[in-house]
Amino acid sequence: MRRVVTMGFALTVVAGSLRPHAQGPAPLAHVRDLYSRAAYEDVVSAVDADVTASPQIGQYKVFSLIALGRPKDAEQAAEAVLAGDLGFHPDVDASPRLIALFATVRLRLAPERLMSMYSNAKGFYDRKDRDGAIKAFTEIMDIAADPDLKSDKTIAELGLLANGFLDLSRALPTPAATTGAGKSSATPEKTSATNTVLPPDSRNGGPGIAAVPPIPTVVSLAQPIREQFPQWLPPSSLRRAEYRGRILVHVGVDGKVTGAEIIDSIHPLYDELLMRASKDWLYKPGLINGVPVPSDHLVEVVLQPRLDLPH
Repeated sequence: MRRVVTMGFALTVVAGSLRPHAQGPAPLAHVRDLYSRAAYEDVVSAVDADVTASPQIGQYKVFSLIALGRPKDAEQAAEAVLAGDLGFHPDVDASPRLIALFATVRLRLAPERLMSMYSNAKGFYDRKDRDGAIKAFTEIMDIAADPDLKSDKTIAELGLLANGFLDLSRALPTPAATTGAGKSSATPEKTSATNTVLPPDSRNGGPGIAAVPPIPTVVSLAQPIREQFPQWLPPSSLRRAEYRGRILVHVGVDGKVTGAEIIDSIHPLYDELLMRASKDWLYKPGLINGVPVPSDHLVEVVLQPRLDLPH
C-alpha cells in the first residue's frame, strides 16, 4: 500500500476526474488511482456510487476508511465485500492490518453462512440432484479450507461433513441413468460423522415486512452422551488388518438417532453391526442460539488388528 504526501496535488487532480464516474460504475483502475493519490474520500464516494462494484473495487473503500481513521465503517465495508464473496482476500500488497481486518470479519461471518450453504446443499442431496449437490458441497469445502477459518472447530467439522456428503453425492445416479428408468435405488456405502446443525429460516420478512436486524448466531454441535460401538470379533483371516470408515448419524431435536448411513465402509461384517448399534446412541442435540435443531454427526471408526483373540 502506497501513501502520497502531496495531498494538495492529489485533491486538485481528482476533483475534476471523479465527477464523470460518480453516477456509473467505478472502474478498478480509476479507484486504484484515486487511492494511490490518497484521495480517500473520493474512493469512498466512487465505490458507493457503483452498486455493482466487484470485491476487487470494494476493498479500496475498506482501505480508504482505515486511512481516514474510521475503523467501524471499514469493518462494515469489509462485511459488504465478503457478503458477495466470502472467499475474497485483499490484494497481496495490502498492509497486515487490512489483511487481519478481512480475516476477522470472515471468521465472524463464516459459520452462519456455511450453515446456510450446508442446508442448501443438503436440499440438493435430498432431492437427488447429483450435480447441484456436488457443486454445493464442493463450495462449502473450498471455503472451510480457507486459512483464516481453519482454527474454528465448527467450520472444520462442517468441512468434514461436506466432504462426507460429497462422496454420497457422487454416488447418486446421473440424470441420464434415471431418465426412462424410473426411480433409482442406488445407495452408496458411507461411514464417518461430524456434527453440523441445520439453520433456521431467514429472519427477513417478505414484501411489506421490515427486515429484522441479524442476530449473532451461536452454534453448538451435537455431543455424544451414549455412543457404544459393537465389539469387533473378526475371523482369523481378518485379525491382522486395520479397517477404517465413517458413519453419518442423523440426530433429532431430542438427541435420539433418527437414522444413519455408512459413508465409507469399515468392513461388510462390521457395517451391519454398527448400523444396528447406532440406533441406540444418544446425543446432546445440536443448538442454534440455545434452541435444539436437527443435526448430523460424523463418526470416524477405526478397527485395530485383533491379535489377542484365540485361534
